[in-house]
Amino acid sequence: MTNMVEEHANEMEEMISRMNPKALLADGLDDAFVGMIERANGPSVACYDRGRIIEILQGDGDMSFAEAQEYFDFNILGAYVGDNTPVFLTSFDDVCPCGK
Repeated sequence: MTNMVEEHANEMEEMISRMNPKALLADGLDDAFVGMIERANGPSVACYDRGRIIEILQGDGDMSFAEAQEYFDFNILGAYVGDNTPVFLTSFDDVCPCGK
C-alpha cells in the first residue's frame, strides 16, 4: 500500500513542479499530500490534509493529539515562507461532530 501512496505523491509532485517549479513541499508528510491548489493571480501550490498530518505526528505514540495539534499550528501551519508555501486542508470531518 505504501508504494501506491508514494507513487501517487511522486506523480502529484511532478505535476506541481510542471505548473510551478518554485512550489515548496513539506518534508516527511507524503502520506498527507492530497494534491494541489490552483489560484487565480497566484501560483499553484501543494496541498496537505491537516487531519492526516496530525496522525503522522502522533505516529507510534510519539505525541498526544493535543501535542500534535500544537506542533502543527506553530511549526507547520506557521511556517509561511511566501507565495509558494503549501496550503493545508481542514475537512469538515476534522472539525465537525455532525456525523457522516
